[in-house]
Amino acid sequence: MNEQQTDEEKDQSKETFYKLRDEEIRAVGDRSLTHGAARLYILISKLVWFPNYGGMFKGMTGALKCSVSDLARYMGCNEKSFYRDRSKNRAGWLELLTAGNYIWITKHTISNGEAINVYHITAVRPRNEQSTFGFTSRFHDHTPTGEN
Repeated sequence: MNEQQTDEEKDQSKETFYKLRDEEIRAVGDRSLTHGAARLYILISKLVWFPNYGGMFKGMTGALKCSVSDLARYMGCNEKSFYRDRSKNRAGWLELLTAGNYIWITKHTISNGEAINVYHITAVRPRNEQSTFGFTSRFHDHTPTGEN
């Protein structure tokens, strides 16, 4: 923790830590989540703290800008698990996490015109905060279907 943080900032960081911890415990025990979806949530909730992995996106606590391919690589799994498998009528991990109100996702357009996911931890950044942080034309809601 940065020694120059005010007491208020330290209290806010501590509060955020406990919210994330409680949500991680909820995810592990949530029978509507697959084991992979729960692991993905815990990974995202850890990475939001590390700017070098895309966390603290635009200085926002609880926001992670990261590609699905990077998350899959960190987890040692296939990207297909993140999206709905229509042939097996199986929901993907991102869909399960958004349906369970663990995360919400926006897209951020980067300079070459491609879009990258920004994952927001609902417990820390409720969906109604979207307008507060200037998510305008460069950001839009994204529902994970695997169809880009």
